[in-house]
Amino acid sequence: KMDCVSFRYNLDFLSGGCNDEGFCVSWSKKNDIAYGCGTNIIILRQMNTDDFIFNYCISFHEAKINLVKFLAFNETELLITSDSNNNLLICQNSPISNHYEPVFNQNYPSRIMPNFLILSNCIILLLVGQTIDQLVISIKNKEIVATIIAGREFTDFYPLCACTFKIYDAMFIALGGTSNIVHIKNIHCDSSDTIKLNAHDDWVKSISIVQPSNSDYYLLATASQDRVICIWKIEKSNIYQSEDQSLLSSINKQYFIVQNNQNSVNFSIKKESLLISHEAHVSYLEWLTENRSYPRLLSIDMDEMLLIWEYDNVNKLWNDRIRFGCRKNIKLGYLGCAHNTICDKFITYGKDGVLHLWVQTDNSKVFIEKYASSGHFDGITDMSIKSGTHPLIATCSCDMTVRVYGLALLDGERFWVEVCRPVVHGHSIQAVCWLSSSILISAASEKPIRLHKASKIYFQILKKFKIIEKFPDVYYFVNIRILMNFLILVYPNP
Repeated sequence: KMDCVSFRYNLDFLSGGCNDEGFCVSWSKKNDIAYGCGTNIIILRQMNTDDFIFNYCISFHEAKINLVKFLAFNETELLITSDSNNNLLICQNSPISNHYEPVFNQNYPSRIMPNFLILSNCIILLLVGQTIDQLVISIKNKEIVATIIAGREFTDFYPLCACTFKIYDAMFIALGGTSNIVHIKNIHCDSSDTIKLNAHDDWVKSISIVQPSNSDYYLLATASQDRVICIWKIEKSNIYQSEDQSLLSSINKQYFIVQNNQNSVNFSIKKESLLISHEAHVSYLEWLTENRSYPRLLSIDMDEMLLIWEYDNVNKLWNDRIRFGCRKNIKLGYLGCAHNTICDKFITYGKDGVLHLWVQTDNSKVFIEKYASSGHFDGITDMSIKSGTHPLIATCSCDMTVRVYGLALLDGERFWVEVCRPVVHGHSIQAVCWLSSSILISAASEKPIRLHKASKIYFQILKKFKIIEKFPDVYYFVNIRILMNFLILVYPNP
């Protein structure tokens, strides 16, 4: 869109799919959604209809983004992102532009883990390379300062997920990765032994920990490609390992010592529950702590289902009280998830780069799907614009899809939104062209050229977004002889 005062073109709309990393979408306290799209960070804003549309873009990374996270720290909400070149970018909301703008940019020699421990005076991240180091971020004199604390080397596996937690003044890290073992280590004490939890039968893909309110114990949840979720309880113990000789206890429980004001306190880690309900490997876990006496557990998997587990205090069981998603075998499942502060809206994404927004209805346990802007997750090869009173844009890509965008009316303003995906060739699509507002032609790296005729559902979507005001009287008739001549001209050897 052109700014007539400065005679410059301003970015009015940007379409792109979410990167296929496990932590590439995040939800802010003021209900903005940020996600990584290639090297860009796209910010979506919420409409009154609960739909999300493009707001603006942050373009400071030079490599593919693999981490996006909003963090509230010292009454300020920060946007922390990193990319495949191990570049860390921290943005802060500007009161002038009301946009997140970079305030810290630094490159590191190791990969930045999607793990955050927020303390009263700092934020602790983890750097994973030959060693696992702490990256301590603090704010001094309104400037962000980052300090690296060297850590310990782990050689028997490669970390894929982590979480950190404090017991008294001791800092612990729980790691999962390319083994079926969960490693727990006191990172402030090199002499302490590593606790190894035999949790799963396959790689550990996600870890999350929580301390329930008004309690002195922790709940550690681990998820794996074996489709199983383990819940471990970390609590004080009156006995130590040498006093507990039972075989069952040695398998399901381990002990360790924490120093507290020069006193030694015994703790135990016990396998509390096994949650078996997913039909594909679990890709993401998170404890939900929104204004509840006891936390709930969110889990997503590669069969495109989201489960919210609640603890039944009467029967002492974890039950999947809420489940939603779109179970379709043609898709590749969900990789990551984000939610708002009260946990009645969830957004997920998968290998296809599409954002799926789910909204809870009327304080019930029913979730319905809403619109969230997204786009291609691979290179765009062609574009066709249908101009006129109701303009439409069709794009095609190496991701084997065609996407159609229209100018929707939301909250009294016009915004570009994705309205449909008319074709999946199974091949990289090279060209696309409008014949009319209801007829589209596409050509891919296969011999046939395909003609796509709009269905009634397509026009229902256009009418829902107020791209058109009424259904056309005739929308699917076309002169077949003219069409065949056209196909022969553009492709002489069909």
